[in-house]
Amino acid sequence: MNGTAMSTALTVATALATRATDLAQRQSPSAFTIGIDFDQVIHDDFDGWRDGAIYGPPIPGAIEALHRLLRAGWSLFVMTARHPRQHEAIAQWLREYLHWEVIVDDQDPERAYWHGPELLVTSRKFGALAYIDDKALPFQSWETVLEGLPARPDTSARTAGTAAAVPAADTAVPAWFADADATYQQQRAEQDADTHTALRHQADQINTLLDKLGISPVRRSEVGRGLFLVPALLLQAAEDGNGNEVQATWDTRFEHVALAVREAEDLPTGTARIVGALSDLADIAKARYAPVPPARPAAGTDPRAIALAALTRRVDADCLSPDAYAVTTAINGLTAAIVLATSSAGTQS
Repeated sequence: MNGTAMSTALTVATALATRATDLAQRQSPSAFTIGIDFDQVIHDDFDGWRDGAIYGPPIPGAIEALHRLLRAGWSLFVMTARHPRQHEAIAQWLREYLHWEVIVDDQDPERAYWHGPELLVTSRKFGALAYIDDKALPFQSWETVLEGLPARPDTSARTAGTAAAVPAADTAVPAWFADADATYQQQRAEQDADTHTALRHQADQINTLLDKLGISPVRRSEVGRGLFLVPALLLQAAEDGNGNEVQATWDTRFEHVALAVREAEDLPTGTARIVGALSDLADIAKARYAPVPPARPAAGTDPRAIALAALTRRVDADCLSPDAYAVTTAINGLTAAIVLATSSAGTQS
C-alpha cells in the first residue's frame, strides 16, 4: 500500500471510528450494521451482465471478510440493484459459498434498520455505520465530490453523420406479461410451500429420532428462513482437535437420518460430510472420532464457472465437476501407485 492509499485508509478509519462512537452513544441500531454491495464486491461478474446470471466466483478475500465480520458480531445486509426476483438466487449463491444462514428481505415497510445474525439480501439501503460499494464516492464535501467525478461521456460521436437519431426502443412491459408473471409467482409460491413441507418433515424426523434416543442436542434441527435444512448440532468440535463437530442431518440419497462431521480446522466455513446413518448412541461416539471423508461436488453446476473458479483459487475437489473429480481421483491413485512402486524398487536395490 503506497503512502497516498495509506493516508486515505487512515482518514476513512478515523471518520468511521468517530461515527461509530457517536451512533453507539445515541444507541442507534445502525451503529452495529454494515451494508455491502453484491456485484464486484462479493460476486465477481467478470463477464458482464449475461442476462442477470449469477455465474462468477467470489471476489478474492470476500468470503473470509464476511465471516470475520459476522463472527465479530456485525449485522450485515447485502445490497443489490438486481430485480427482487433474483434475490433468492443471490441468497442461494451466498449460502453455498458462505455456509451461513442467508435470508431475503420481506420488504416490511416498517423496517428501517437491519439487526440480526443472519445475512440479509435486499434492494433497500438500511441505516448503517458504513456502506461498502465499488462505485461509491466517500462524501466529505460537494467540492471534493465534483472534483472526483469524471466528465460526462460525449455521446455526440455516436450520432454524428446520421440523418436522424435512432428512436429509443420501447421498453414498456406488455400487458400479457403481467399475467405470465403472476402465474410464475404463483407457481413459485407453490414450489416454495412444497419445499418447506418436505424440509419440515426431514427436520421432524431428525428431532423425533433424537428424542427417542434421549439426546438433548446443542441445537435442534429446523427449517431455515431461506428454505434450507438446518441440521441438529449434537457435539461441538474439540478445541484440541481430538473430536469432530457432529451433526444430525437428513441423507437425501438414502432417505434417513444421518450423522455428518466437521473437523475443528474446517470451522466455520467447511462443509459437514455424512459418515453414516444414526441408529444408536454408539454411532455418535464413532462419528466423533471418525476421519472426515473428502468433499464430493454436486452435479449440475456450470462447467465454465467451475473452471474459472479453479483458476482463481487453489484447485481442490470442490472446484471440480463429478466427472473431473473422478478423473482427478484416478490420476492421484495412479500417481500414488507409481510413487509406491518407485519407493519399493529403491528399497530393494
